[in-house]
Amino acid sequence: AGVFLNIEAISKAIKKSDFIALNIISYTKQLIPLLEEAHKPIWVDLHDYQPENPYYDDFINVAEALFISSDRLPDYAEVMIEFIKRGKKLVVCTHGDKGATALDSDLHWHDCQALPYPYIDGNGAGDNFFSGFLYGYFKGYDIDKCMQYATIVAGLCISSSFIVNPNLTSDLVEKEYKRFYGK
Repeated sequence: AGVFLNIEAISKAIKKSDFIALNIISYTKQLIPLLEEAHKPIWVDLHDYQPENPYYDDFINVAEALFISSDRLPDYAEVMIEFIKRGKKLVVCTHGDKGATALDSDLHWHDCQALPYPYIDGNGAGDNFFSGFLYGYFKGYDIDKCMQYATIVAGLCISSSFIVNPNLTSDLVEKEYKRFYGK
C-alpha cells in the first residue's frame, strides 16, 4: 500500500510557502510535478549522496540548492562543482567533525570549521545543520554566517542524546553565536 497524501492540502501549503524543503523519502517524488508548477525555490538535503545511485536524480533535477555529506564522496569538491555547472545556486557539503564547505553559483568556496561541542550522539546532525542554515538564510545572512548558524545547531544536536537538542531555541542559538563568533 502506498502513502496517502492530501494533495489539496499540500497544494495550499505550497502556495503559502516562500520556499520548499523537499525530503528525499520515496513517496515525495509524486509531489515533484506539483512543486515545479508552483515555481518556488526548492532545497533538498541528499544526506549520504551516492553519485552512482539514480534514486537521487529526480530530487537533484528539481532542486535549486543541495546539501550533501562527504561521507561517501571521496572527491566531494568535484561533485559540488558539477552540481553548480548543472545550474544549482548553492551546494553545501558537511564533513562531520571536519566542518562544512559551501559552493555558490559564482564558484566561490565557503568553509566553516566544526565547533568544539561535546559529542554524545550524531543522529540528526545533518538535519539540524540544514535547519540552522535555513535559520540564518531567512534572516537574510550571507552564506558564511548561515554556515556558522548551521554549525551551531548541528553542534547543539550532537551534544545531546536527542535528534534535536531539547533546549534548542532561537535565544540559545543567538547566545551560542555570540559565544563562538563574538558578534
